[in-house]
Amino acid sequence: MSTAIDSKLWSWGVRALTGWSRTNVDAQGVHHRTPDQKALADVVSPLLTSAWWTTESLHYLAHLDAQRFAGAWPADGFDNAMVDEAHARWATGSAITALDLCAAALGRVHGLAIKGGHELDLRDIKDPKKPDRLARLPPHWQKWVRDVNADPDYQQVLAGRNPLTHSTTPRTITAIMGSSAVFAGHELRPAHQLAGVGDVVRRATAGTHGGRKLVEIARDVATQYVRALLLMAIEHWFPNEMSKVVAAGRLTRDIYDQMVEIAHLVEPDRPGLVNLILPLEPK
Repeated sequence: MSTAIDSKLWSWGVRALTGWSRTNVDAQGVHHRTPDQKALADVVSPLLTSAWWTTESLHYLAHLDAQRFAGAWPADGFDNAMVDEAHARWATGSAITALDLCAAALGRVHGLAIKGGHELDLRDIKDPKKPDRLARLPPHWQKWVRDVNADPDYQQVLAGRNPLTHSTTPRTITAIMGSSAVFAGHELRPAHQLAGVGDVVRRATAGTHGGRKLVEIARDVATQYVRALLLMAIEHWFPNEMSKVVAAGRLTRDIYDQMVEIAHLVEPDRPGLVNLILPLEPK
């Protein structure tokens, strides 16, 4: 099964966001980081690891969800309405968690104060009562925060996550009459009513499929913006890192090969980086 985020993309994204890489080695090949870099990486790396794994879990959930509800619903002792709600809670809660962990990493990197021992989340950074928080981020990270908050899919997932975490969502449940009736397919799943955005997951007649649509929206919005954060970190770090290496006369074959690996990794999403490094190939 394919994964949402390549492990190399995650690894280089963490390096880029915390300002260090495998290029920082001495003549003996020993990797060096300043104390500040090490302390930052020790905090940010677990946050982004959790964001990555949480995003991957949504792809696993979508797989399980399709197995259970795409055909005839199983009679395995687990109530299907319960499973539907559990999947909706898993999907919405995990998607918001993944994006909040990315926001926490940005807050740590840029020195935003945590709240009483808790990491900042997206709503904290975008809080209109605390405009200095967003203003302290570089413009490209401000754009990432604004893009996530402005995305209607994110707002839909957030509108499902809050009640599913703290209460529940009103649901429209289809009744099939007859003792021999069989439930089958996503279109018969309950439609979750999400506060503030209307019935975002209506039935098939409206072009969507109840709980399945909620699972898919949550998976896709988390994947989109966690990947975007990693790619953006590399995009803004890569040229500067490459310039430092070249200026210091440290562009060895090994370092060049690492740079090419990074450039090819992000090329589908960030075209042009390969062309920056290829002309510098050591002779």
